[in-house]
Amino acid sequence: MSILPITKQTIVYGSNDYGQTIHAESEQLNRKMRLAAKKLNIKSHYCGMTPSGSNRLWSPADLEGHAVDDRFYLLDFSRVMPPEYPKPGVKMAHLFRLLRPEFVRKYPVPLCSDAFSGFIRVHNPEQHNLELQKATHYLTQVLVPAFAPQLQRLMVADYSKAHFEQFNLTEALHSRGINIRYLGILRHHMTDKDCKTLIFVEMCARVVKNNLRLRLRERMRKLGMPLDEPYRRIIIDFLNLLLGHNDQSEEYWAKNLKTSLIRKFELSLTEEEARPNFPLKCILDYFSDNSMDGKLLLFNRIQKICGLKFSQRINEEFSTHINFWVSRGEQPLDDTDLDELGVRVKHMNIITYAQAYSLHLKGNMAWGTNPLTAQRFYKMAMEKFAEALSTDPTNSDMLCHCAEIAMRNLEGVEQNLADFSFSLDDPHAQEANNYFLRATAATPNDSYVLFQYAQFLDKCGQIQKAEDFYLRSLEINPNNVACLQEYGNFLTIRKGHHDEAEQFFLRSSKCTELIQQALRDEASEAGTSQRPLSHVRHRSKKDLQNLSQLAGHSFRERARNEINLCSSPTLRETSDEVMVQPKKDRAKSRAAKSGGDVEPGTSSRRVNVVLFPVNAAPLPAGSAATSDPMTQITQPPTASKQDLNGNDRAINASIAYEDEEAEQTSDMSGYENDDELSDAEADNDDDDDVDDDDDQGSNHHP
Repeated sequence: MSILPITKQTIVYGSNDYGQTIHAESEQLNRKMRLAAKKLNIKSHYCGMTPSGSNRLWSPADLEGHAVDDRFYLLDFSRVMPPEYPKPGVKMAHLFRLLRPEFVRKYPVPLCSDAFSGFIRVHNPEQHNLELQKATHYLTQVLVPAFAPQLQRLMVADYSKAHFEQFNLTEALHSRGINIRYLGILRHHMTDKDCKTLIFVEMCARVVKNNLRLRLRERMRKLGMPLDEPYRRIIIDFLNLLLGHNDQSEEYWAKNLKTSLIRKFELSLTEEEARPNFPLKCILDYFSDNSMDGKLLLFNRIQKICGLKFSQRINEEFSTHINFWVSRGEQPLDDTDLDELGVRVKHMNIITYAQAYSLHLKGNMAWGTNPLTAQRFYKMAMEKFAEALSTDPTNSDMLCHCAEIAMRNLEGVEQNLADFSFSLDDPHAQEANNYFLRATAATPNDSYVLFQYAQFLDKCGQIQKAEDFYLRSLEINPNNVACLQEYGNFLTIRKGHHDEAEQFFLRSSKCTELIQQALRDEASEAGTSQRPLSHVRHRSKKDLQNLSQLAGHSFRERARNEINLCSSPTLRETSDEVMVQPKKDRAKSRAAKSGGDVEPGTSSRRVNVVLFPVNAAPLPAGSAATSDPMTQITQPPTASKQDLNGNDRAINASIAYEDEEAEQTSDMSGYENDDELSDAEADNDDDDDVDDDDDQGSNHHP
């Protein structure tokens, strides 16, 4: 266990005394929190229990920031995400019924993390609370009903592919910023009977999970010791009550389970289903296909979310003989059927991601010598990635990893990926394509994601689309070394444009040389100034991973205006720059070189080289133009990605060594109120790894 070197005297941000004193002494940390708040769309606000002890923060008041040895430590992220409008009858709902980060990032206005809390009671909280009330109304009355038919189409598509029972509801909802607690509203706005039944199974599984855990906790209080046998008996008896064929089971469904469903999920049942005499259990049999067993789906889902492990025999019996529950009688399960109680470990999403990444890396290492072992690692990695994506479905880095694994499955036992081509008719190719599409939709301005997708399309023979994505990648980051090299290969092999390809190879070499020289210079400076080597490694890693954030204007617009490619003083020392011309200008340029005219309606995909003078005006710092705030997500720089052969391909040349704080200041330009909120994602009460009824807020709330 890590023990942080912090004390009550090291706090410089937030509060550790229930809001009596709000700290904001460190200007450096304040700037970082303001930048993080901008990325998460969190609103800055004054908070504190008294006017004299108040201060302006960009996070919830009980998020603590400590300064020790020139480092900052942040604690208590549970309430970073703003709360939804409190539901009557739910005590302290503002502490755990929080909005999803995907929704908050896309919402048009920043939202306050401390809304409806005592931390802002003396600071005119009406405006903050009103904004959250409007956001909650938009989510429940507009976004969720509008998503219901989309979700239904997705589920029906999976049903036609015989993957209906494997449909990931959690990931589908979270990717739209919708909490699981709104499953009832989604079901209310659906018309397909199969889809409504599957959502009913999911809601029942979550209610059963909470009821089962409540029974186990009560037994633990009575016994006071962690014996295994008493809890096995409780689990078996409870599941027999749930799945058995007897009067007690019907009564439990009609009273206890129905009441819990109505209380937990708004609009979960229709008027007819909510009547006391309606046999709720029969909804499990509403599937139109007789091969679908609602009780089996419920049993499997309970196993997964509760961490239970039943014997292979009972699982095979239930799967082989579907819809035979009447013949199984009152007790379909026995004590001997439960192999292991299992453990559901709750941890941050980053840990699951790290486990998945490690398994992916092991698969890459084993691929050359033992493909079968590699496939086993890839399968385990995909399971971990799926678990991580259920809580962070818009993480483009994880989506790209999943696409890479799907491409490995396409290869089979082939070892030479460079000479391997794919067909989009193959299911694995379609799976990889879907992951790439999700990644590009989540981060449309990520040069590396676009570059990876271009490579995939190239191997699938989609030449036109591949070139478009190569160019889009270079528009966002003209110094993406890997993309420059691959696009040069593309022009040579696919298009036969050897002379133009050579210009991209030359630029790639120059960018690489400049980065290497800059890193050597910095290492030399660190050596003479007695700076620690860890600082050099940190800066080197950052400079290699973070692509030059050049955009501000589009790449093609800069070409038309003859502006230098890079704002970096180092790169401006080169004698020429490679620029991709706009699509509509390429045919004209080609005709001008040959002295001819261009026929109307014709175009050329040929790439021309434009030489710029050394003293060309630098491009102002900034980022690519964003689209509608409800569809554009701003992501922090991603870590270095591994290519399909396990080698680092993110050597993207960007020598822009501006002062880090100046860079932060420029990033904050154009943001409303200049000050907007904090970092980290709050644990929502509906994630798979979170017990819905037992979420804990901060320990320092008033």
